[in-house]
Amino acid sequence: MAGLKKQFVALADEWGGHYLAGDLLTDACVRFPAGRLKASFSVQVSAPGGNGSSELSFNWSPRRRLFLRPERLMDSVAKLIGYEDHQIGDATFDKAFLIQGSPESWVHDTLNPETRAHLLRLGKLTKWRGPILSVNQKEGTSFRFSTRLATSCWGEVVATSVAAMRSMTPNALDVICVACSQKVLGRLRRCRECESPHHRRCWERANACHECGPD
Repeated sequence: MAGLKKQFVALADEWGGHYLAGDLLTDACVRFPAGRLKASFSVQVSAPGGNGSSELSFNWSPRRRLFLRPERLMDSVAKLIGYEDHQIGDATFDKAFLIQGSPESWVHDTLNPETRAHLLRLGKLTKWRGPILSVNQKEGTSFRFSTRLATSCWGEVVATSVAAMRSMTPNALDVICVACSQKVLGRLRRCRECESPHHRRCWERANACHECGPD
């Protein structure tokens, strides 16, 4: 458990967030800012012998609906009797995922080529135990994985999920560095006191928060 906590703390530090200890059902979670959105990465513990699950959620709640998951063997039969499955027009993506949602035009716009590439990458990273992507007004947005992800892939799964969110929600994840007033395109450093965002290089140049100053 100590090793797992260490991985959570490292992930929190990497994304400028904070670690929260878990309870009997949840190992722990990391909450971090993703531009103007808030994100949370958690790992669930299943019953003995199970694989558990992992989830990355964002507080993006459009008045739209999108549900996407890797296709299963029986889906082809279900679709013959009218089971909903949008076709995006990308043969590789359409074969990999079951796609539901409305309005259909918004679903197509949201699943743009960049988003599709990130979602396919997530599928390969997790051996197609996900992503199960859910977007709705009531629950927000979540990327779920039907397995307890190996700690070695946490960083890449989180980074790829954030990249998918960025391509789905133009401008919502934009962050401006308080030190140089330029957009932060990669990972950032936030002040633990005031939460002001910085490029890592800008923070390291001053070794302090631009707003709060040195300790």
